[in-house]
Amino acid sequence: PIRGTVYFALYDMDTNEFTFERRVPVEVADADGKIVLDLNYIKYFHKTLLPYARFVDENGNVVCTAVDYCDIERHYTFPDAQLDVTVEGDELVIRTDRFARCVEILGVCDGDPFGWLFSDNYFDLVPGDVKRVKILGKLSHGTISLRPHYATHTVTVAFAREKESGNA
Repeated sequence: PIRGTVYFALYDMDTNEFTFERRVPVEVADADGKIVLDLNYIKYFHKTLLPYARFVDENGNVVCTAVDYCDIERHYTFPDAQLDVTVEGDELVIRTDRFARCVEILGVCDGDPFGWLFSDNYFDLVPGDVKRVKILGKLSHGTISLRPHYATHTVTVAFAREKESGNA
């Protein structure tokens, strides 16, 4: 069973604003499914607007987000998003000022780009959302870079895994 709230809006990349916002309380029984919202209340919207949804569980945890496109990618003009990235333990905490299309995460350890594993990669991010990506694998340190496709700015952060303390 799941309980929480679905937040829905249309996102305008030109104005960097959400419109037609709705909050819908949701309760779905185990092994069940249902439509929680249709877009009939909007009537019409321009295909450059992006449908966006976020599900937040009853404890306030963001379970998932989704962005959809109403046209083919080459017909959109994506903004030059700037990411704000911090490292908290084994997680990257990522925010953006504008819509960030297909954020790519790469790592390098002592000149070697292989061996990196992230819990997510190539995701879209809207302003106001916080994306947490776990740094998996056994690499102990390195440099991690992030860049949305269509953006000109790459963010680089240093990573050093905290050593586990054991009792000997």
